[in-house]
Amino acid sequence: MIEVKNIWFSYETWDKFVLQDISFTVEQGEIVGVLGANGVGKTTLLKILAGLLPCKVSKEEPNGVFLDGVPVRERNSDIAFISEAGSYLKDLTPKEYGEFLADFYPDFDMVYYEKLLRFFQLEEKPIKKMSKGQKAKAEVAAGMAKKTKILIMDEPSAPLTDSEVEIMFQVVN
Repeated sequence: MIEVKNIWFSYETWDKFVLQDISFTVEQGEIVGVLGANGVGKTTLLKILAGLLPCKVSKEEPNGVFLDGVPVRERNSDIAFISEAGSYLKDLTPKEYGEFLADFYPDFDMVYYEKLLRFFQLEEKPIKKMSKGQKAKAEVAAGMAKKTKILIMDEPSAPLTDSEVEIMFQVVN
């Protein structure tokens, strides 16, 4: 379960808060979508949920982001964040990137990862030389193979065609 309790967020260069006093709970097994106009803080919220950005907290107790009662920043290996921007190391090939991730994610499933790479028909070349769609597929394969408790996806299908999006959701399901 993810619990978000009284969080706030402001970028240092802004004089206003992007997120203000946000609280909600996501139970195990739930699928949640975050919708809103551009620039309202959707990606910021997702990065906070993944433990990639620190949030500011209100004076009310308890506050922060928790995964099963533990602060989310202490549970990074339990969360996969898949983003349109990508978190891959661009000079590595997909296989090299998988080997790198296996060192950080205890449940990383290299056999499943390689199966996804074949399914997505990704070539073994540096990720920086791939198209946006191929990079997105590499990001989805890596996120899925982490076999984490929580999977957070931030517009992973943006650079994909409609048929590729359909295939990606088949893989996720």
